[in-house]
Amino acid sequence: MNYILFLIFFALLVVIVFTVMKKYVLPKTNLEDKDIQKKLKENFSNFVLDKSKVIYESSCKLTENNELNDNRVAWGFDDCKYFHDNKDAIFSHYDCDKELINYYDKKVNDLDNEFDNSIKEYQSNNLPKFDKEITLLMKNYRVGFGKDNKNNIKKIYLADTYNNIYSLKIGNNGQTESHYDTNNTFTKKEFIKFIGEKKGTNFFKELKNLVKSSSDNSVYDLEIMNQINTDYNADFKNDGVTFENKDFNFEDSMMRYKRTDNNKVVAYIFAFTDEDIKLKNCKEIIINIGKIFNLNTNKLDEWLDKNNDHKLTWISVNKKDGKHEITLYHTNKEY
Repeated sequence: MNYILFLIFFALLVVIVFTVMKKYVLPKTNLEDKDIQKKLKENFSNFVLDKSKVIYESSCKLTENNELNDNRVAWGFDDCKYFHDNKDAIFSHYDCDKELINYYDKKVNDLDNEFDNSIKEYQSNNLPKFDKEITLLMKNYRVGFGKDNKNNIKKIYLADTYNNIYSLKIGNNGQTESHYDTNNTFTKKEFIKFIGEKKGTNFFKELKNLVKSSSDNSVYDLEIMNQINTDYNADFKNDGVTFENKDFNFEDSMMRYKRTDNNKVVAYIFAFTDEDIKLKNCKEIIINIGKIFNLNTNKLDEWLDKNNDHKLTWISVNKKDGKHEITLYHTNKEY
């Protein structure tokens, strides 16, 4: 009987202690975290960001059921030394959450270890040693930040020397880790399987029109590159070959990324950073692309007019819950 009373007393004691901790101790911990963030902010209150070191890019997402979302921005740092020398101040400037900073630290450590292991394997074959400066250069990771105000989302990006991009997204729906893989590029056949044959065929027609709308000479360079790629072992003559009179599979020569979220392929991305495609020169093409995927293009006209002098940098074709989405990346500065 005494033993049963003891157990009941002990159980009540545990409940009381937990209630007290929940009321007084746990809130104190949260306050301490907020105080730490506030002190960090105060420590860098005099920091002035050098805007010449920042690459600014915006994006607009088109979906089937919702109006376009153009409340999406990203900031990147190509100058690795500037970022490294001011890392903590920059984290504070962009109001980075602890999860994003922890991801950065862990990813840098993982990439460093991966590189060190590859160097050890390389040198185990009695090959020349890597110069220390080259090693440090290879460990310079470009960093960027992203924000979607409409959906309360924050992101951090890291790009390695091979242009592979790693990112973490945090928001109301938890965390998502992404990998933009430049080494494992995709084929036209794979992409069409992802979006369907009819949509894929029409999309590539508009993709070709996009490249033709470029104001520089890269279209011509691209056709020559593709001719070399497709007819590598054949006699190649440039005389009389033009973009208009020969149907090149130019998309095989485009830089493109495959994106995975938590190890699942969710998007295929086409790069136009080497082109000079102004939105004002491809308005009809962009609207056609939206229609190919049956997306809501109601305010797309207005958005294109507002950003008509901006340069198109990327197009991402996503799939979410079985429905396609298009994201248009653009900037008003040199890329």
